[in-house]
Amino acid sequence: PYRAWFLVFDDRQAIGSVYLQDDNSIGMNLADQSLPIVDVCLRFVLDNFQPMQGKLSRVRKDFHINVSNENNELKSILSELGLVPLQVTYVIQGLKG
Repeated sequence: PYRAWFLVFDDRQAIGSVYLQDDNSIGMNLADQSLPIVDVCLRFVLDNFQPMQGKLSRVRKDFHINVSNENNELKSILSELGLVPLQVTYVIQGLKG
């Protein structure tokens, strides 16, 4: 179901994967979430792919990354790289009141 999917290696050791989906989202699953590794992964995507054409309310016109709210390390790295938060997603499991 992916537009592209890559294993990420540090030397000869696999440390995770990066994938692109048809909605222009980029997924990263990395054992080593350091700034240099994240930077290289994002630059690889940007150097080798163009975002799919945007479709109102369906496909954002540029690449974006969904990050778990609990993944403060990756959020901090992305901020250091100059990325700007776009939205916050909430899970609905019931409402108070």
